[in-house]
Amino acid sequence: MARYAPKFATTDEVSAASGISRVSLWRWVRLGLLPEPTRISDGRASGVRSRWPGWAVERAAWIRARRDEKLTLDEVAELIRQGEAPGDETTGAS
Repeated sequence: MARYAPKFATTDEVSAASGISRVSLWRWVRLGLLPEPTRISDGRASGVRSRWPGWAVERAAWIRARRDEKLTLDEVAELIRQGEAPGDETTGAS
């Protein structure tokens, strides 16, 4: 059976996949471990939402697994640069 792969994910979905806080999630973005999400407005002053590529959910879970293996964020970043992480845009993985 094919696994459902959504085209987009919410911040809550990405955070839940990795079991980390939103603060840590945004730190991973600043460090280049996760992509910058697209920000979408729903027309209200407080209505800006982040829309992540669907593969960011799998990438976040993968990063958390590497962290659980005691890899540093620098080591995780190196694995991503080597193309070993899911969702690598350069390979078109999803």
